[in-house]
Amino acid sequence: MEEIEIVTILGDDVGKVTQLQHETCWMQLTLIATSRKSFPIPLNAGYSETMAPRRNRRQRQKARVGRWLWGSFAVIVVIGVAGVLFANGWVKRYLRTDAFRDFMNVQVSKTLHTWGKFEPFEWNGSSVYSETYRAQGLTTGPFEQLHAHGLRAGVDFGSFRSEAWEIDQVSVNRLTFVVSDDERRKMMPPPVPQPLRSFWSRFIPQQVAIGKIAVADASFAAGTGDERVVAEHGRLTLMPLAGSEGWSVISEGGTMTLTDWPLLTVSTIHARLHDHSLFVTDAGFRFHDSAKMQVNGEFNLGEGTLRLRTDVDRLAADKVFEEDWRQRLLGTIHADVRSNGKLSEPSSVQHQGRVWLKDGVLMALPVLDRIASYTSTERFRRLVLDEASADFVLQGKSLILSNLSLRSDGLVQITGELNVSDPFHPTASPQIDGVLEVGVVHGVLKWLPGAEKKVFTSEREGYLWTTMRVQGTLDALQEDLSPRLTSAAMTTTVEKVPEKGLDVSRRLLDGAAGVLGGDAGRVLRGTGGAVLNTAEEVVGGGLRFVPMIVAPVQ
Repeated sequence: MEEIEIVTILGDDVGKVTQLQHETCWMQLTLIATSRKSFPIPLNAGYSETMAPRRNRRQRQKARVGRWLWGSFAVIVVIGVAGVLFANGWVKRYLRTDAFRDFMNVQVSKTLHTWGKFEPFEWNGSSVYSETYRAQGLTTGPFEQLHAHGLRAGVDFGSFRSEAWEIDQVSVNRLTFVVSDDERRKMMPPPVPQPLRSFWSRFIPQQVAIGKIAVADASFAAGTGDERVVAEHGRLTLMPLAGSEGWSVISEGGTMTLTDWPLLTVSTIHARLHDHSLFVTDAGFRFHDSAKMQVNGEFNLGEGTLRLRTDVDRLAADKVFEEDWRQRLLGTIHADVRSNGKLSEPSSVQHQGRVWLKDGVLMALPVLDRIASYTSTERFRRLVLDEASADFVLQGKSLILSNLSLRSDGLVQITGELNVSDPFHPTASPQIDGVLEVGVVHGVLKWLPGAEKKVFTSEREGYLWTTMRVQGTLDALQEDLSPRLTSAAMTTTVEKVPEKGLDVSRRLLDGAAGVLGGDAGRVLRGTGGAVLNTAEEVVGGGLRFVPMIVAPVQ
């Protein structure tokens, strides 16, 4: 008994297939017999013609389904295009309404912690322009007031399908604002208007995404009184920080004015504004022609505190001191300053660091000329300062100078500490109190009797040292070195020229005059007395110039 397993016929559905010999069709028949032998069907084998009507019906059904699918797809496309056109038209109409301007007022005010509004929008395609935005600061933010003029932005109409209105760039012609922590100058946060409630409102983004804000002319003021800072006419660029609500801030050009400071020209400022804090990454300024200043740190506007580090470089000394000193002290001043404190309490801000003078030279001082003459040391006429530096702490009206070091190699060195009270008073001279160590090299004081043996008695590092106490005002400074030098010089002079020797000479003259008598005696007595008086005046004069040598430079 034979078994037939499968018969498969395939064709191309072209025309009515009645013969297997049709050139575009083929078939394969496999018979499995008990003998497990297989053989092919001859190619001229036929099949029943009753299969043709059934196949034609299936073909017609498939054609109808295909036409229905294509028609449905076309209808969907038309509806979609019409919907998009309608939505774009509706979005454009919405953006031109006061509702959208009110929405922008709320969004900008929330971001800046202000309460303000835009002037009416003027649309040109996808670009929108507003003449001004004016805002009053809220107690929850750093701004006291903010005004922006000439605002222009490009809105992506297609962004209504996303979560936020996308604005690539906002351009501002002029921006002015005031930063303050005085809540009396601000307003309490008002009730926020409720967003639009309608069927279409669910499809409207409730946020704004800004890619960049570019300000052509930015000015601001911060602080009050002596701590007031004013910056004008700078170029400002703000970009949102990735992954946070903060902003990256870049400022270029413009000027900045601080109380008791020269006018600062802004080079570049890089900063980050985040969570009511301004983090200054690097701020560069120029002033007094060649001087430079670099600042970095943090202004915590929420807590009203600052933490800064300031480096001053190449500040010409003749730009700092008064007119009569500008030709007497040369060199460049450098400083490294760290500042900490509260912005609202200037007296609490502490400045500490180090200041030093490079290529320092003291010259054209009468006291140096006198010292050079009396000590026969010409180097005093133009005193080169190989080192001039000090650590300092300034807070309120107190200035402490420590690790003070003034040195002219091979000549003199001064070290110590000074306390200065109210150093920046506009009229009164500051009070000074401190102890200094004064060192001189061997031989400089050889013309001052007793100086090396009775005053400068300690020797180290190639110098002879003594201690000097200074106190009083800068205009009338008192020190204890001059009296000690005077006393040493008098003691040494008396030891070398006994006073009784002068008395003996006088007695001899008086005796000779008595013997001669008359006019001759008076002449001899007068002549000899004049000689002795002249000798005494020479010694006394030598002692009197000692205080002038060690007196402080005025």
